[in-house]
Amino acid sequence: MATSKSSIECLHCPLRRKKAFRELKDDELQFVSKFKIGELDVDAQSAVLIEQQATPHVYTVLEGVLYRHRTLQDGSRQILNFSMPGDIVGLQLAMMGEIHHSVTALGYVLIKEIPNRAAA
Repeated sequence: MATSKSSIECLHCPLRRKKAFRELKDDELQFVSKFKIGELDVDAQSAVLIEQQATPHVYTVLEGVLYRHRTLQDGSRQILNFSMPGDIVGLQLAMMGEIHHSVTALGYVLIKEIPNRAAA
């Protein structure tokens, strides 16, 4: 994954400006900020999650679009869905211990890195 790390305070999270999300109370914001490790800038077409490979993190999309896909037996790629800002990726791995798809950045993507407590 071609990335660089950055750090955005939860108070300045780009998702907070989106009308789709409600305003967090101070105690809620303080609570969720405990889980965040940092942000990753992901280059276009870089993999965030790879089929059959474990990762110690789950991610929240802050900016950009990711696509979830799997490789078929003939080597072709089947796109399963897209992840938009606010979506969480990697939960299947966190909850079931395995992942049968990859997640790749469609263009530039900013994701929030959250530790996968199940993998720790």
